[in-house]
Amino acid sequence: MGYQFLREECYARIRSQGAPQAGKGREKKSKTLGKRSAREVIAELVREADATPHIVRPLAPVLLHGVPAHELMAIYEQIEAMSFDIEIPTKDGHRKQRSDTPIILGVVASFPGPADPSNQLYVSWKNMTVDFLKRRYGESLLSIFEHLDEKYGHMHAIIHNKGNSVKPLHAGHAAALTLKQKNKNCSRKAQADAYKAAERIFQDDYHKEVGISAGLGRIGPRRRRLSRAEWKAEQQAHEASAITFYTANKSVEAAKIKMVQADKRHQHIAVQAASIQALHDENQRELARQLADVAQLKSMNEKKAKELASALKDASVTRLKIENKRLRIYLKAFYRMLFAKKIQTSHRSHQKIHLRRG
Repeated sequence: MGYQFLREECYARIRSQGAPQAGKGREKKSKTLGKRSAREVIAELVREADATPHIVRPLAPVLLHGVPAHELMAIYEQIEAMSFDIEIPTKDGHRKQRSDTPIILGVVASFPGPADPSNQLYVSWKNMTVDFLKRRYGESLLSIFEHLDEKYGHMHAIIHNKGNSVKPLHAGHAAALTLKQKNKNCSRKAQADAYKAAERIFQDDYHKEVGISAGLGRIGPRRRRLSRAEWKAEQQAHEASAITFYTANKSVEAAKIKMVQADKRHQHIAVQAASIQALHDENQRELARQLADVAQLKSMNEKKAKELASALKDASVTRLKIENKRLRIYLKAFYRMLFAKKIQTSHRSHQKIHLRRG
């Protein structure tokens, strides 16, 4: 393995003016071509025709995040149109934003090897780099593309600031601007030092979050004056460490998957238990309602029984009264009849006595 490569670069609407290049002897000074414009960078990124003369067989980029390649140029034109309407406050009032103000931030991340999907370290590096860029740039991140038509696997990210300058999104420029805002009289050297320090922190963060896990060194061999043997040994150590880290991550991921599955089973069991408990509670409530209904019916039956007993009692009393009345009537009739028979018997006796006397 090699060392990490990650670079931020700002691009304006127009190609920047090239720096003068000293000639030899009495030859006149010439100028370099200068930095490419944002449109040229995007044209190369999406592999437009005649935009990649350095590639023999250009391949369409692979979208890893955000706006697809066939829409990116149209989105950039909208951002460019927005940049024309932006005004910058100055001591003399407001002025239009300069045409050489950087409105696109490009980030390139490269892997020291081909874009091989069967290489565990490359796939791990790619995924971790995409996550790193998403965390760092957030909603300003427009697209991330992977290129498969060059020697080394690499990706490009496009970041914007809604037509405003993207320097506040660039680690080095943001540090220099912050220093200048705090101290307007600070020297260019102080700003350059702040720029370099911020870029080192940017590279350190990338190494901590991606480089170590992908087996990439932080700094190359020349900066540290390492021999080839020492550099090869360090590369092998980084690769072995990365493979170990990758294997450990896979084990952790497998353990996490098992935990998630166990949690799902536990949740399923908990849901079933909750359902059973709810059904049990509902049955208990239904039983309580039925018992209440039974108690109510029992109370109603007891009340009805009392009412019926009272009614029967009243009916018996009434019947006894009627029978008593009938009995008295009968007795009266009987006594009348008995009295009539007694009178008749007495009359006959008198007749017999009278006959005997006569």
